Amino acid sequence: MSRRNRVRYKEKVVFWIDTRTQNRDRIDNTSNSYTYVRSLVNIMLKKKNVKSNRIFFGGELHDIVSFIAGIVECYQYRDVSIEDYTELYEHDVDFN
Repeated sequence: MSRRNRVRYKEKVVFWIDTRTQNRDRIDNTSNSYTYVRSLVNIMLKKKNVKSNRIFFGGELHDIVSFIAGIVECYQYRDVSIEDYTELYEHDVDFN
């Protein structure tokens, strides 16, 4: 008979990420995905005039999930070229 673990509510939970224990050390520091996420974090640090090799993210579960989902979603379209061709449609009656 298996014993069920009872779910306990905690006000705050900390997940420590260590790539050596998560088999993530195979991710190359020069890969596109690593470089993309690293640049986002660097931008956040630069905006706060901070430099550090140890960073903690905190917040509500919904906010953290939304933040990570935004990174994933934007990364999928990182190579999309957006050009403004508005002038090509200025005389189009459907456009105005």
